[in-house]
Amino acid sequence: MCSDLEVQIKESHKSLEESLEKIIQLEKQVTTKDKEIEDVRTRITEVAEIFERKDINHRYSFDVLCDFIYDKAKRLFAKFDNAMKELKSISTSG
Repeated sequence: MCSDLEVQIKESHKSLEESLEKIIQLEKQVTTKDKEIEDVRTRITEVAEIFERKDINHRYSFDVLCDFIYDKAKRLFAKFDNAMKELKSISTSG
């Protein structure tokens, strides 16, 4: 009976060690992903700063940053289209 308990304890200990190792691996993966996400957020913020023409110090969500960039790009393309139409009308009238 004692030897059965000893075997059971050793198996439980081995299982616990394996579980701890898996937890350590998962923590490393989470840390890596967190760094990757923060890098992406920094890059998106830098693009938004180009459109805003000033530093953005607040930490916005991806959705807010992407919506901001989308709206700014849309306005920029609309201005470009209007400028091209004006240029064509000037060149055809002149």
